[in-house]
Amino acid sequence: ISPNAGGGTDHAWLGHALLLGGGIKGGTIHGKHPSSYRSDNAYNIGRGLMIPHVPHEALWSAVAQHVGIKDDEMEHVLPNMASFDCDLLSEADLYKKGTRTIRGC
Repeated sequence: ISPNAGGGTDHAWLGHALLLGGGIKGGTIHGKHPSSYRSDNAYNIGRGLMIPHVPHEALWSAVAQHVGIKDDEMEHVLPNMASFDCDLLSEADLYKKGTRTIRGC
């Protein structure tokens, strides 16, 4: 990773999240580790910055479903969700007793 204009590194989009609780389907990692950090990797946008495989909204779509947000209200909670379609996680993906899925996926 090369330094940014201020001499530091950009965090870009990378982030980790843990979801804890008795009702969670544990032991699963969602997303993919890049197959390569080489500059010719399709997800490398330069200076070592990688576009993530799973959007930040993925986890929160499942949590929002679990706490009762209706499908027709979801765009107010996650306004960028239309950009990710089936890359979002559902309540059924993360919760042992989850029944809701992502509409159309």
